[in-house]
Amino acid sequence: MKAIHGSSTVDLRRRAFAEHAAAGRSGVEAARLAGYTGSPQVLAVAAARLLRNAKVQKIIRSLAEKASNGRILTAQERREWLSRLITQAAEPVEVRDRIAAIRELNAMDGLHIKRLEHAGSAGQPLGAVLAAIPTEVIRERLAELAKRRHQTGA
Repeated sequence: MKAIHGSSTVDLRRRAFAEHAAAGRSGVEAARLAGYTGSPQVLAVAAARLLRNAKVQKIIRSLAEKASNGRILTAQERREWLSRLITQAAEPVEVRDRIAAIRELNAMDGLHIKRLEHAGSAGQPLGAVLAAIPTEVIRERLAELAKRRHQTGA
């Protein structure tokens, strides 16, 4: 590998390694493709060393960020895509899929209310569990909590 404009061969190989690593290749494969030679064990050691190198890490982060910027939809793009799925899909879309898209849009806009059901440990209604607790026990517990709150200043 020949140096270009003052870059050393080492810098070019590091850059090539970083590009292959960022593309998802294994360390050994990235090292081999970048021009490093040796047995798989030697390449593994070289890859480990390169992956600890601050310059290589910076290149990998930069490449990963550039790659993700083009793939990740913005919130508005997701809303538009879901809206198109609901209203004007080119292919037939099942009603349940349209409803799921509406549900997702509602969740994105904060309009989705999650329903929580409370039950006792054996699955019985919470009202039945609370009704089974003697009034005196509830009063004692409330007094303990009030005392603790007063002591902590809360």
